[in-house]
Amino acid sequence: MGYYVKRDKAMARIFISYATPDRVFALQLATSIKKLGYAVWVDVAEIGVGDSLVTGINAGLSQAEYLIAVLSPHAVQSAWVNHEWEVKSTEEILRRRTMVLPVIIADCPIPVSLRHKRFVDFREGYDVGFAQLAITLYQGNQ
Repeated sequence: MGYYVKRDKAMARIFISYATPDRVFALQLATSIKKLGYAVWVDVAEIGVGDSLVTGINAGLSQAEYLIAVLSPHAVQSAWVNHEWEVKSTEEILRRRTMVLPVIIADCPIPVSLRHKRFVDFREGYDVGFAQLAITLYQGNQ
């Protein structure tokens, strides 16, 4: 399956927010998004051993046009992950544009702050979910 990506504009920077037990999915997603030409921030690639987590994550959040919120039972129980979502949700309200893109990978309660949003559903399969996400990213980068 291929995706057409218009490359004459600067591509958006994307922050992937996930819980550690969901790292394999997050890294697969990061690789797929990079193939579309986007800059992707994921903690294991951007924060070195000994670096400050707080400083690194804050820098990643402030530079990202989008945050992909990976929803899973682990993520919705993580205070750290929820903080990342809240930071970008606040910015989304202030800028009056969509910035938080929820993707669900396993059945879990949807956080109140994300319930009003349409989400990408990866529970039916990676390819279908990624196609939905790619379309959203492409349309947002017009």
